[in-house]
Amino acid sequence: DGYSKFDGTITVTVSKKLDGNTYKVNNVTYKVTDAQNQDITTTVGQNVNVHFEENSGTIYVEVKNNKNGQYDLVLVKQDENGEQLDSTATFTVNDETKQVTGRLAVADDVQITSDNVNKTDEYTIKETAAPDGYGKFDGSIIVTVSKKLDGNVYKLQGVNYKILDANGNDITSSKSEDIKMTVESNNVITVYVKNYQFDLKLVKRITEVNGEKVPERIEGVDITNLANGTKTTAEYNLNKEPVSVKKGDIVKYTLRVYNEGGIDGYASEISEDIPEGLEFIWSEETDSSVIEADTTLTELEKDAILYNQLVWKFDAGDIDEETNRVELIKTDYLAKGKGAEATTDGANLIKAFDKTKGYVDVINNKNPDYKEVSVYLRVVSENKTSTIIRNEAAITEDTDSEGNPIKDRDSDTEKWVKYEDDEDYDNVILESFDLALRKFIIAVSGDETIDETEYMRNEDGTYTRAPIVDTSKLNTEGEDGETITTAIYNHTKEPVEVLRKDYVVYMLRVYNEGEIDGYASEIKDHLPPYLEYVDNEYNRQYGWEVSEDGRTVTTKYLDNHIIAKAEQNEEGEYVLSYKEVPIMCKVTEEADDKLTNIAEITENKDDDRTSIDDRDSEEDNVVLPSDSELPNYKDDETGEYIPGQEDDDDFEKVIVKDFDLALRKFITAVGENEVTT
Repeated sequence: DGYSKFDGTITVTVSKKLDGNTYKVNNVTYKVTDAQNQDITTTVGQNVNVHFEENSGTIYVEVKNNKNGQYDLVLVKQDENGEQLDSTATFTVNDETKQVTGRLAVADDVQITSDNVNKTDEYTIKETAAPDGYGKFDGSIIVTVSKKLDGNVYKLQGVNYKILDANGNDITSSKSEDIKMTVESNNVITVYVKNYQFDLKLVKRITEVNGEKVPERIEGVDITNLANGTKTTAEYNLNKEPVSVKKGDIVKYTLRVYNEGGIDGYASEISEDIPEGLEFIWSEETDSSVIEADTTLTELEKDAILYNQLVWKFDAGDIDEETNRVELIKTDYLAKGKGAEATTDGANLIKAFDKTKGYVDVINNKNPDYKEVSVYLRVVSENKTSTIIRNEAAITEDTDSEGNPIKDRDSDTEKWVKYEDDEDYDNVILESFDLALRKFIIAVSGDETIDETEYMRNEDGTYTRAPIVDTSKLNTEGEDGETITTAIYNHTKEPVEVLRKDYVVYMLRVYNEGEIDGYASEIKDHLPPYLEYVDNEYNRQYGWEVSEDGRTVTTKYLDNHIIAKAEQNEEGEYVLSYKEVPIMCKVTEEADDKLTNIAEITENKDDDRTSIDDRDSEEDNVVLPSDSELPNYKDDETGEYIPGQEDDDDFEKVIVKDFDLALRKFITAVGENEVTT
């Protein structure tokens, strides 16, 4: 009772032999045929086994009978590659909780009887909890089983299933690769539920500097290995060459979060580490209308403050007590129900990776899908060299599509680990602002009107005392391991001979050795005793103004003349641009010996006309020697290049000739004969 009979025939063939004086079984074979005498030994006949036990001399014929009128419903949990998952997931089957570890008969030995043969069995399967690192299926699997009476045996007639999403919509066709069902000949119904791992990837990159877009730094994405399952992350070709910035620049970093896993989800928290040299742009004022009306802020600063305060938050413990600098900020702007989802449901949801599609990046169709959030930081570094500032961010909380915490398969959000794929960085490098001043005499004249012949020129028209510039070592590493930040300016500092009351024209030439266009907005020339400023139209056209004591003259003439940054030619050599301004001075009647005057740049501005520090010079850096020491200033230094105290100052010398008569005597006639030779 309760079992089906075997309807075929089992034919057993036994051969014997005489072994000595004893007859023994030599061989036993068998064949299984069905009711129509068809050989079914290798198919259904597998339920029949015939074997001979030599010790007992017994031939065993074993017939396996199937239970009559029952079936099993088995649930198999699989990973994203279709392999049986050994981790435990929780399901309900018709509201009964089942713990599935790999494979489980969730409805075992279900009887088919005369009482229920005409009734359809229905099973509603729901996943309530997935294993760590995996996402649960949020819908329902409906399995329907119909039965029939076949002769005197109760059997399965039909088994069907459909898949519903959380809202009850039929998604069987779209989920057919993830949820499958089979019915085996031994009345076992198996439902396979594939679970995908959760996996978000963060890419951080600079997108703007001072409102100007930076060329896209995501140069390519290869999803081949991610799609075929050999790697858990795509290959991202990212430009990580530092972006050149200067102090005061506002840098926009954009954080893009890709979904490389098989589960929809959210980057519910992102943390941003702010290093020294950068500052978070914010205001203690929270009223946006007050910020908008603040005339001390630029439009770019207003936009940065309003965006940052909308998106990012920080705690009191994230502020350095000594410097009041914000060191760590966090955002939940991409979390479920936050940010864009305040008005648009699902706007922040990052959809699962589709391995059947290629890489796509268009507005409404992305694979891998991603969402973005940005932050504005200001460069505040005081370092004057080419310093790299690394700025890092990480996803620090993940949730699934329902907003429930979930583990990432290849990252730990609780630990900030470099080079995990939920952490990324981008670099800025401080552009160097660097002006160098050189001073040299271009003309000496007995009056204010400088004749063309009085200019000190070479045959090619260049000034004889102008520097010959050697940039071969500029921006290379010196013997001390430090970067060489100035060129070599070869020009003589031998004093020019002048007479008392002579007019001397000095040229102040300013070179740009740095990486930023800029201005020498103010230049001062410090005059020694017995060298006076000439208040004439020549000097006034260059904006020179003299101090009350007559010892310092100042001009802002070059504040209107931008000096282009250093450029490299095809050979890699630096070519320096320059601007220049002349000044005319007069040697007084009381002058004697050497007269040394020193000029310096006292104010710099960048290309935005903002005050900026020079990388290797301080404004107003010159220490003026006493009047007694000034004539012999730097006389102990020799060579073709004699630098100033720093490279934004230089000196020039004249030497006053004493009154000097020379007599020559020659014969002009002998007797009446004139001598003309």
